[in-house]
Amino acid sequence: MIAYICAVTKSFSPSRGIPYLRRPMMTYPPHHFPLTGTGLQSSTAFDFSAPSEWESYYKEHSEILEWHSSIPLDRIASYVSEMRIDQYDKDQQEQRSSPLSVLMVGCGNSRLPATFLSSCPDCNLVLLDTSQTCLDQLREVYGTSVEYVCGNAVQLDRLFGDTIVPDPTLHPLQPQVVSTTGRKFDMIIDKGLSDALFCSEGWNGPIEELYRTASTVLNPHGRYLLISYRLPSSTQTFLTEVGHLVNLQWEFHIPLDSNDRVGVSMAIKVGE
Repeated sequence: MIAYICAVTKSFSPSRGIPYLRRPMMTYPPHHFPLTGTGLQSSTAFDFSAPSEWESYYKEHSEILEWHSSIPLDRIASYVSEMRIDQYDKDQQEQRSSPLSVLMVGCGNSRLPATFLSSCPDCNLVLLDTSQTCLDQLREVYGTSVEYVCGNAVQLDRLFGDTIVPDPTLHPLQPQVVSTTGRKFDMIIDKGLSDALFCSEGWNGPIEELYRTASTVLNPHGRYLLISYRLPSSTQTFLTEVGHLVNLQWEFHIPLDSNDRVGVSMAIKVGE
């Protein structure tokens, strides 16, 4: 694991883009909390990184939680439809015979799937969240037009990766057969999930696992689209170092779509 020490010890304020802290419980005043009009009030100590907290929340609330609403949903969806062809292998695009496959991690109940289905109706969309209650609510909205998976995004390799099939005729130390049941995605969309994980105690581990396992289920030249509060330079350095280890090449805070509070960043899966 990469050693990473956050030197900032002040209170976390997402609206001012102050670097993340290793602090599991945070209390947001109303003018700083990004999800206004929700059941999470200023007096609520809410662990954004805990799946149990979100499951309890969705059981009690049905209103939409739209993280980073300053970034238009249609602009996020356009990254999928365009796949940034100017940076992508155009020959691969022209020869593609199967629809694009997209995974939205920590999907919550954002309206982004509706926008996505409108702009990319021929793509395959998988919604992943740890809250079964949230996914049940989404199923009532989208029916069979998308796929729903209940699981933790830091375990993408277990959820979608190739599996090893033991061969009883081989010695345990000999290479085993890799099944072809694993799934690969052209794009993974992270809209607020990393922000939640940054709130966890010792967030380095979960963040590293998120991007490591994401790389294992991305196709070559696949993309990881990250919509988050603007990342301080120290966090960008950390993610860049992780990226070097797991074959993800980052471009932070794409100027066309980022603003002074929220950054739109992209990682490309490079050579194995």
